[in-house]
Amino acid sequence: MVPGRLRVADLNADGYPDVTMTLRFRNSTDQEYTHTVILLNQENEETGAREFTNVRKDDDSLLYKIISTAGSTGDLVTFVDIDENGRLDVIVQKFDETTQAPALVVLYNGVITDNFFMKALFVNSEQTKS
Repeated sequence: MVPGRLRVADLNADGYPDVTMTLRFRNSTDQEYTHTVILLNQENEETGAREFTNVRKDDDSLLYKIISTAGSTGDLVTFVDIDENGRLDVIVQKFDETTQAPALVVLYNGVITDNFFMKALFVNSEQTKS
């Protein structure tokens, strides 16, 4: 049993790496469940220092959709640019309680900005000369 998984990616496209953790627990009846946590790397408005803040369901954030999709059976959350548009998309591996089978859920990233922590532009380092 893997007790937890950690992934680092720029989820809110602000140029700073954020953290996603999928933690596995066992309750008193020996039943396993998971809990997914997203920590955003944000600037403290008072001090100007960077700090991690927890994404909560009452934040009215699109990132909470990742947490709710993972639910209590999410085993892994990872990030990849599936549609090759320069924005990281989300893949959630979970156990579908309805079908009693493993399932993959893909959430396409709709955030549009030009300061990703990981850019698809790194693939081509060729620059035009003027």
